[in-house]
Amino acid sequence: MNAHFAVVDGSTIPMKLIKGAPETYDLDNLQAKIREVKQEGTDWPVYDRNLHDVIENAISVENEIILIEGNYLLLKNPRWTNIRALADYSVFIKADKELLKTRLIERKVRGGKTQGESEHFYNTSDSKNVELVLNNSAEADETWIVEADGNIIKEED
Repeated sequence: MNAHFAVVDGSTIPMKLIKGAPETYDLDNLQAKIREVKQEGTDWPVYDRNLHDVIENAISVENEIILIEGNYLLLKNPRWTNIRALADYSVFIKADKELLKTRLIERKVRGGKTQGESEHFYNTSDSKNVELVLNNSAEADETWIVEADGNIIKEED
């Protein structure tokens, strides 16, 4: 991640400053991997939080049902729409912005960052991603809601 860069609003910046933002994903590779796994199974990459980078071909995937999780899979953006089109079924997991803020900051603190560093990262990166997902995701086949106590319930139509 330290050697990688992304273009955001026309500027090239180190990915570590926006880790987790949509611009940090290799969508061409993700689309190819999804197509492969749907046809015959494939080796799949994983993100290593200790290395802060992707490990290619880390696990072998050969199942009839494959669950792919990610914040941006329903994003209303042409490149993400291509990914969404490969899904047979989608679920959106929604939570209150303040709950997400608390949980994201706490996760950074558990990962070794100070409270101040964690809040700064939230304010400069995570908060933008939260807004993007909550305000720019396509409708899913089903929506679940994370309650303040951590329970998850199905949103009724």
